[in-house]
Amino acid sequence: TTTTTATVFNVENIIDDFVLLIILYQNEYVPSIPSLDMEVLLEAYKQILSSQMSEAHIRISKSQKRSEKDPQKDFYLVNQGAINFRFLYELLLRLSRKECKLLCHVYESLIRHYQRLSGYRYHDDDDKE
Repeated sequence: TTTTTATVFNVENIIDDFVLLIILYQNEYVPSIPSLDMEVLLEAYKQILSSQMSEAHIRISKSQKRSEKDPQKDFYLVNQGAINFRFLYELLLRLSRKECKLLCHVYESLIRHYQRLSGYRYHDDDDKE
């Protein structure tokens, strides 16, 4: 017999997580991160959530029994109003790995924007040789 497993997400936890992600992304009391893009933030969140769920599924499958503690509560960024710092650490770590590339993209976009506004084109001195 084959068994199929469906991943079941807790909607309340997803909503709590989304609220915290929005606070991290756009908060008037915290300086904004120029390289942070909402798509990148959500993609990193989804990757971590799915990897944690698959890891937990493997652990449950191996033991074939659930402990008294609900393992799904550790899947989410926010659990009953408390931040899961392991999840947050993994999220920030993934974002930091992409930050250099994202900052370069933001910088290049700003240069192109100001060049279009001013009509000025930057020429590197190395191009003259």
